[in-house]
Amino acid sequence: MLEVLANKNGRNFRYSDTLSEIIILFFNYMEKMEFKNSAIEQCKELADQLDVLQKKENEGRGVSCVRTIIACLNNGNIESAKAVCVNEGGKIENYDDIKKFLIANLFKNENHPWIFSEEL
Repeated sequence: MLEVLANKNGRNFRYSDTLSEIIILFFNYMEKMEFKNSAIEQCKELADQLDVLQKKENEGRGVSCVRTIIACLNNGNIESAKAVCVNEGGKIENYDDIKKFLIANLFKNENHPWIFSEEL
């Protein structure tokens, strides 16, 4: 008699499951959520810092492609922010402070779109 009690995220809980298994699953889920929330907070902090930098450029008008990166970071989407950097790398290269910030903070000094131009 293994009747399903509940189905949560593809995991069936049955009468035969022990309380300890359910508790372990619960704590694993909470750890993942804490990590995800922490990553989103870090993205938003990066976005805020980048926003300050970009607002200083072009007589206070800022840099539109950098605002796109900021939007990606505010949504917690690091990969999209990196993709914008790759696609708009030529434009961003004109703003040395922003480029250095992105290299150090978004790309962590590895595999950034300006790696070849630095070697020249």
